[in-house]
Amino acid sequence: IEMAGEQFSSRGLMVRELNYLKVWKWERWSARKIPSYYLGEQFEPTALHLHEGHTSPPSPLSEAELIGMMDEQGIGTDATIAQHIKKTLDRGYVEKRVPNNTFHPLPLSRTL
Repeated sequence: IEMAGEQFSSRGLMVRELNYLKVWKWERWSARKIPSYYLGEQFEPTALHLHEGHTSPPSPLSEAELIGMMDEQGIGTDATIAQHIKKTLDRGYVEKRVPNNTFHPLPLSRTL
């Protein structure tokens, strides 16, 4: 749908029949439920609410969290992950702060 020159869309789960879920209570659908719509059906909004907010940076990563994310993304191998982290520190992209041993971005990494 288009409003005030902006495109809006929605994604979710349209549940028409619960079928086996009526008797099998141990399984749940995790998708966000939306009302049922049919192909070609038009949606007419009744209200428009604007909420002002600000984004915030993600919290700093610990070394264990960084290694986990690198592993999930396929960056490095068990033998090279420590080298990647050391190179990132040596090049001045991040600094490791104590006492939490978390990585914080430095100005060079913000410009990249």
